[in-house]
Amino acid sequence: MLSVKMAIRNIRRRKIRSLLTIMGVAISIAAIVGVSAISVGMKHDIKAAIGGYASLIVKSKSAPDPISSAMDQSIEYKIKKLKYVKKVVAVWFNNRVVQVDGVSYPIMITTVEHGDYDFIVGSKVVPMKGHLPRNGEIAFGVQAWRVFNERTKLKIGEKVNLQGVVLRLSGEFKTSSQLANMCAITTLKSVKPIRGNTISCLFIQTDKPDYVKKEIERKFKGVQAVSTSKAVKSMLSNLKTVELAAIALTSIAGVVGALGVSNTMLMSVLERRREIGIMKAVGATKYDIMKIFIVESIILSLIGGIIGVVLGAIGARVVIYIISEVKGTSISVMITPSVILFGIATAVLIGVISGIYPAWKAARVDPVKVLRDE
Repeated sequence: MLSVKMAIRNIRRRKIRSLLTIMGVAISIAAIVGVSAISVGMKHDIKAAIGGYASLIVKSKSAPDPISSAMDQSIEYKIKKLKYVKKVVAVWFNNRVVQVDGVSYPIMITTVEHGDYDFIVGSKVVPMKGHLPRNGEIAFGVQAWRVFNERTKLKIGEKVNLQGVVLRLSGEFKTSSQLANMCAITTLKSVKPIRGNTISCLFIQTDKPDYVKKEIERKFKGVQAVSTSKAVKSMLSNLKTVELAAIALTSIAGVVGALGVSNTMLMSVLERRREIGIMKAVGATKYDIMKIFIVESIILSLIGGIIGVVLGAIGARVVIYIISEVKGTSISVMITPSVILFGIATAVLIGVISGIYPAWKAARVDPVKVLRDE
């Protein structure tokens, strides 16, 4: 308790220096928390967009993920007849250029039969304006709608040109997945002239996924049945390299913050040599001296960490907002307890590491030499 009081007293005594050190740590933690929040948000969006309520996803064996898969729709009707299969939904994913009132925009098209949208996404697909598309219609997610609305005023009922196929705009929808909110949805029948008999994958609901998986792969060549969790993992693995690169870059910010704390603590040791000498002369041990300086370093970093978590949460949302305004794309920013804990733990770690050398240096101060020099 005494070491905490002394640490706080010393921080207050050098307000400007302490404030600059705290802000250095805060900026470092803000970068780490911001990147972590965006990374968690991206993972959430992928999990929300892929799998839905399905137990299995059937895709082309050669395709790395369901979105890039392509296979013949005739397999859908055969799989529906298999034992223990409750529901089969065919899906076609495709990047296409949509034209509305002379304005063109590249967009991901997700097509399923009318009424199966919730099953694919795994959460409620809510119409914000108009209704969900029926045959001959198309609807835009809230993000896609906003981008179009900036260039041309969208009106429900107007014609949308999907590379030669003319569809009626049925409305705007919203889901819990930001990825889905950037897409357009329509029915398989509506885009039949574009896709022919091709689909991307099948979403299957069953109580016996292991049995159904074996049956599908035994009876149908060239396809692979994967659990929805495995499909999500496959998609997330594609983000791993980007995530590691982001962590490496933000770790540089952590090192800069640690150097700032270490520099402040070393200056504090030099300025308090007489105080340290007196404490050692009246019986303070090396452990006592080290504890005082490490605690001070931790307090500085912890305050910076708390401020950094707040700044990181705000900063991440601002960055994503700017990107969404400029590019018309958006992802979720999720400040979860694990993200907050990671930020605080990193701040404490910075404090401990940064305080070890200054504390060791303070503990080695010779009281006789210091007091004689003074």
